[in-house]
Amino acid sequence: MDPHLQKTQPCRDDSSGPLLVPSLLSGMRVDVARRWRRLAKKALADGCWDGVLTGEDMVDVMRTDERLVLDRVYEVRTGHEFLFFPVMPELSTVCKGGLPDVEGVSNRNEWYARLRQLTLAGIDRFWFCAGVLACKEMPLFPRRIATPDEEKALALTLLEKIALWFPVLCSLQGRFEAHIYSQKGWLQWGMVAWGLCREAGMDEQMFFQIRDFPPAEATKAISEWVATRKAALE
Repeated sequence: MDPHLQKTQPCRDDSSGPLLVPSLLSGMRVDVARRWRRLAKKALADGCWDGVLTGEDMVDVMRTDERLVLDRVYEVRTGHEFLFFPVMPELSTVCKGGLPDVEGVSNRNEWYARLRQLTLAGIDRFWFCAGVLACKEMPLFPRRIATPDEEKALALTLLEKIALWFPVLCSLQGRFEAHIYSQKGWLQWGMVAWGLCREAGMDEQMFFQIRDFPPAEATKAISEWVATRKAALE
C-alpha cells in the first residue's frame, strides 16, 4: 500500500492533525465522478456520512504535493490530482434520483432537503468543504420557495462551518488549481465563501472590501463578522 494511504474510521477531520482526503477523489475526472457517485449513493441511503467512509483509503494531502483542483476546466495532467469539483454536482444528481418530477414543488423540496442534509453533515470534513468551495458555476442547492430569513440562516451556517477551515485553506494557497481567468488571491479558492457572505447579509461596503484583502486578513474579517452575526441572532 502507498505509505500515504491509510484505512480510517470516518470522523470529523481535525485541522491540527492529518488532512485526510478520500483517495477516490484522486485520478481522471471520469473515474473520480464514478467512484464518488457510488459513495454518495451510500450516504443518501444512510442519510449521513457516518460509516460511509469506513474502509476507504484516505490520503494525508499535507504529505503529498499533488494539486488540489477546484475548477472543472482544469486539464488533468498526471491523473493523481485531487478533483473536488465533482463533489456537489454529482451529489446533487444522486439526491435527485428517484424523484419523477423535480419541477413539482413537493419533489423539488425533497431534492433540496436531501442535498441540504448531506451537505451540512459533510462540510465539517475538509475534503467535503473543498467540494463546496469548488461549486462555483452552479447554485449549491436547487431553487425553491423560501423566505429571505431561511436563506440567510442557511448561508450563515455554511459560512460558519467553512470558516473553521480558513487557516488550512490559507496554508494551502499555492496548491489550488483554478481556471486561468478566475480570481486571484484568496478568491482563487474562496469565491463560494465570498458569495455566501452576501447571502448571509454582509453589507455591500464590507463585502467588496474583503475581496481585495490578503488571504489571512480576509478570512479573519469574515470569521469575526460571522461570530458577531451569530451572537446577534442568539
